[in-house]
Amino acid sequence: MTSNPFIKPLKPFDPKTDLNVAESFKSSIGSTGGDALSDLEADDDDGGSQLRGEEFCNIKTGGPIVADIAYAGSLGSRDMFMVSNTRGEIYFLSPKEETFAVLGKFSIPGQIIRRPAYIDGIIYCATREGNLFAIHAAPTSESEKIEPQILWKKKFGKGILTEPIATGKVLLTATLGGLFSFEAYYRDKDHKSIGKPLWRKQLRGIVSTPVMHEGALYFGCEDKNVYAVDYGSKKTTELWKYQATDSVRSKPCISVHRDLLVFSSIDGYIYAVNRMTGEYRWSYVTRAPILSSVVSSVIGREEYFFAGADDGNFYCINSRGKQVWAFKTSGRIRTEALIDGQRIYFGGEDNSLYCLNAATGKEIFRYSTDGNINSKPVVRNNLLVFGSSDSFVHCIHV
Repeated sequence: MTSNPFIKPLKPFDPKTDLNVAESFKSSIGSTGGDALSDLEADDDDGGSQLRGEEFCNIKTGGPIVADIAYAGSLGSRDMFMVSNTRGEIYFLSPKEETFAVLGKFSIPGQIIRRPAYIDGIIYCATREGNLFAIHAAPTSESEKIEPQILWKKKFGKGILTEPIATGKVLLTATLGGLFSFEAYYRDKDHKSIGKPLWRKQLRGIVSTPVMHEGALYFGCEDKNVYAVDYGSKKTTELWKYQATDSVRSKPCISVHRDLLVFSSIDGYIYAVNRMTGEYRWSYVTRAPILSSVVSSVIGREEYFFAGADDGNFYCINSRGKQVWAFKTSGRIRTEALIDGQRIYFGGEDNSLYCLNAATGKEIFRYSTDGNINSKPVVRNNLLVFGSSDSFVHCIHV
């Protein structure tokens, strides 16, 4: 595989600075091109609610929101969402007319730039500065409020730019110094085991959030490799690694069909390799870096892969590596998209949240904010919740 001829190399990753490095490109795509899915009678979403894309409520937090929003279950009859920001604040919010009900709010030291994990009433949260927390945050039955308590904290020598992964028994985190596993079991204050080290794998520069699937972890690294690692309670075993043409900073995608692992690199490639062996299957080249994670959806009988790029294009690729359609925006796209039925939602650095028909790429609606949208949204009960660098949590009708 040769390097992308359309892109000048990005500067090396420096953990002391932002991930937004200085990029420059020879050219940008002039036409979105691509064909619609000819074998489907696509739903153009002409009907439906007249409120679609209209605001239901919002609330301002204490800092910019770049981490993904998480659905945190229900409290009584109310849906609950977990929101975090770069000021180290964590909120539990429930939508209501015009604003959100604040069910819980607390702060930790450091910047939260990736979504915390929330399982069995415990938040597992990492900060950019390299701190990892386990926080008890189950709602109390008496007040239906969340009163957090820090159960465990660990400071690493390197920063953490990935999401923690929690299973209810094991906690995994990837830092700039390697991959770490800890016990993470909690039933109540008398029956818990959190923070005992299980194993570690030394690697420099993991920025890609690992994906867990059938006893293996898949993740990319600054060394241009994507790794598949078999993990157990005591150790890890490397299954394979595949070398891309540049660093892989986004989360890989496990395909539903064909046993593919699909991922992007910062020099504008989307790769597909065999998930079991790491053998190359195909690649698709764009004209801009890709730092958004690839997601997939089965439409009809085919699986399609979606990702945004820094030239403002959002791409749909079929399972053979061919472009189906591309949608042009006016800003970089670095958020992971959300697929809900035949709709796909994503934000961009043009301050807009987009909703497209996943089959055709046709725009259904867009919603504008006063800041960049780099966090993945959540849909629940016909409401879409997402955050922005304007420090607001937005909730709109879909």
